[in-house]
Amino acid sequence: MKNLDWFGNWYNKQTLKNEGTKFDIKITSQEDSGWELVVDLSRTEFAKKEYQTSSKKSEHNFYEIFISDKKFIGKSDFSKLDFLIGKFREFIGEAEMKYSIKKDYFLTQDIQRFIFENENDDYIYSHYTESKAFAENIIKSGFEFFNSFDKTTDELKNDTVELNYSHYRRKPYGDYIVIISISKKLYKYYSEKISHKKERYIRIEEILCEKDTYYNDGDEVNTLSNKFVKGFVNYRTGEIIKNPDFNSDFNSELFEKQFKKLL
Repeated sequence: MKNLDWFGNWYNKQTLKNEGTKFDIKITSQEDSGWELVVDLSRTEFAKKEYQTSSKKSEHNFYEIFISDKKFIGKSDFSKLDFLIGKFREFIGEAEMKYSIKKDYFLTQDIQRFIFENENDDYIYSHYTESKAFAENIIKSGFEFFNSFDKTTDELKNDTVELNYSHYRRKPYGDYIVIISISKKLYKYYSEKISHKKERYIRIEEILCEKDTYYNDGDEVNTLSNKFVKGFVNYRTGEIIKNPDFNSDFNSELFEKQFKKLL
């Protein structure tokens, strides 16, 4: 059973056991750090049990777990809420096996440098996918998006707290992060062209396509040119794959034709 589902069931059992008495669990987020899990043990058989463990690799890669005043207290960065619950599950002896953290290299210097080396000149986006083959195909053939580019991408800012939160939300979709980078000058060029046309709302990404739009079960599918795909990273292993055809400034006559089609 997944830790969060298990946690809900465990809490329900405890409230039934202690019907009519207060039983507190608190999960809160700290804006500048991460998660805090507090479980009141005072009315459980674990009230006198001791436990303490911690790890701190950086300001944004850490956890600390301890018992204080008959409370299980766990603190961590934004990526480790499930880990904290897993550790609590282990603490009370209901884990099938010890719960450990999978390696995560997303915030390492090499990956961050790869993502943000042109942050002053480009808009940068991420897309998570489950397999290396999918990521390689995006490098080769471009990035397909259904109806809206924003649906499966996040714009990335070089802010560790925001990155950690975005990564935590998206990482269930896969271990591979495709990095898309589009020149701000190119964006401005087409934004100015669009501003003179009031017929319909057009996203810049809909223009930057070298392939024709097609429809899949009624959904409009556009393919962003592979020239804007910088490459991808595997945040579990730290692997970085670069696209040899990447050019965030790339412009094409096909984009101009696409623009006219969209009017």
